[in-house]
Amino acid sequence: MRSTQRSESMHSFFDKYLTCRSSLVQFVHQYDNCLADKEQQELECDAADNRGLIPCVSNSPIEKQFQYEYTNNIFRNVQAEFIKKCDCNLSPRAVKDNQYFYEVTQQKIIKGMSFYSEYEVVFCPISHQVRCNCFRFESYGILCCHVLSVLSQCRVDKVKSSYILSRWSKNVHRKHTHIRSSHDSRRSDESMNIFRGLCVDFYNVAQDFVHDKEEADILRSAFASAKVALTEHRAKHSESVCTSECSDGLNALRSPPHVVPRGRPSFKRLEADVDRKIKNGSKKRRASSKRTKVSYNGHGLYNNLALVIFFMC
Repeated sequence: MRSTQRSESMHSFFDKYLTCRSSLVQFVHQYDNCLADKEQQELECDAADNRGLIPCVSNSPIEKQFQYEYTNNIFRNVQAEFIKKCDCNLSPRAVKDNQYFYEVTQQKIIKGMSFYSEYEVVFCPISHQVRCNCFRFESYGILCCHVLSVLSQCRVDKVKSSYILSRWSKNVHRKHTHIRSSHDSRRSDESMNIFRGLCVDFYNVAQDFVHDKEEADILRSAFASAKVALTEHRAKHSESVCTSECSDGLNALRSPPHVVPRGRPSFKRLEADVDRKIKNGSKKRRASSKRTKVSYNGHGLYNNLALVIFFMC
């Protein structure tokens, strides 16, 4: 794949595991290692997010809301917008169709010089919809300092859930973690993944039949009969744990067979007359330049020897 066809961040990630000379078998194995490392990084980030909260830089209830919703990395970017809010000045412009138009002037210091930028923010007090012409939320997925200034001016204590993207939330439930893949088949917590998947299934069934007592009794009896059947199945069929390890040798990956390409080999290509003349001309020029250089070096050496003999005499 060319670098222009995919994102450069993915290329930099795979460069740690693959090279341009990697074979097909190495590519498959290294791809599994990439996925395993990526999943490990996600687990470490989730553990860091659940370990503690980053303290707020202001007393805004909106920042408190973002503190419990966003991950630590994204919340640091949001805090930078709350800090920039101190450099913004508001001035109401007009009211039209239950929408308030504000002009936000932000002071910026670039290379020791002060600049002022003006932005327009539209706020609807009924639906709490807000929009800024800097389009930071549409580009980065977080609210800008101009919008935060308007929300603080209008005394809004909580933003809508549509302004908190699920991709930045640490409370999102990843359903793909229950899917078994090739790189996590030897993990020790596979039973925990199966347990969580079964709990989700049991919860969905119980949620549908919890309103009627007779239906709940039927569900309990079904669980009891299923437990008895599973116990008998375990007693009859005691499978070995090393079944997966034995199947790995049978399903080992092999390189594809070498296929001879169709057509005439490249080293026996018939040359055209123009190509042959150009090649012969370049050879003659190189040979003539070498002869001129050698002859020049020979005359110079002869002259130097003559001068040495003259002075010695």
